[in-house]
Amino acid sequence: MDFVSTQLYRLQDFEQLELFDEALESAQPVHKSFRLALVFASEVWTDGLLDPLDDLDEHLDDFSTYAFQIDRMRELVTAAYDSATNRCYGK
Repeated sequence: MDFVSTQLYRLQDFEQLELFDEALESAQPVHKSFRLALVFASEVWTDGLLDPLDDLDEHLDDFSTYAFQIDRMRELVTAAYDSATNRCYGK
């Protein structure tokens, strides 16, 4: 925001600068939420994989983690990649 104000002042475009300042003053705070989705192959999953994320709750107000375990993940990824390749490149 400082960049825009500085540039408008440098250009001596005081009318736009005043409108920009009014918009900033009337702006409402934005609610921030943080979501993390993790996908694991079932054969490598352990509950301890989420332990390093415990500290994030202290730093991020609205933080949620979603962990998904998928059986036969390699086959799923290969099939999804092949399907996308066929659609994009007509193979």
